[in-house]
Amino acid sequence: MVTDSADDEGTGEDAMDELYKKGNETGLGVTPGTVLVGHAADVSDVCITVKAFRKAPPPRTAGWDSVHEVPISSRSGTLTVPEKDGGEVGAGAPMPNLAIKGKGRYRLRVYVRVTKGGEEEHLVVVFPGRSRKQLALKS
Repeated sequence: MVTDSADDEGTGEDAMDELYKKGNETGLGVTPGTVLVGHAADVSDVCITVKAFRKAPPPRTAGWDSVHEVPISSRSGTLTVPEKDGGEVGAGAPMPNLAIKGKGRYRLRVYVRVTKGGEEEHLVVVFPGRSRKQLALKS
């Protein structure tokens, strides 16, 4: 999940509702200040890499099973991946601020793949962007 710290309580639940909404094939639950990333496979561990850019990187889709891009906004100037209590290194470590230009509108691009070993990998990319469209770059 990527979320704005200024979002009201319950937005995670709203994002969960969106994630499991009938007809949602993106694997993402999107609300204005929260994006919840679902699992593509039935796995217990997911490797997540998160990056922030000052401008939109090229949408390199080769090697990924799906790539979706959605809007997210930050009223506080902070977008983060919440820390996992009791997690291992990375999962329990403080995450950097992804709202690289402070308050405003951003784009969040999520790359997902399941490896031959059955492990799931996600690459979450955040960059400034005004578009409110949800895009399927690869499904």
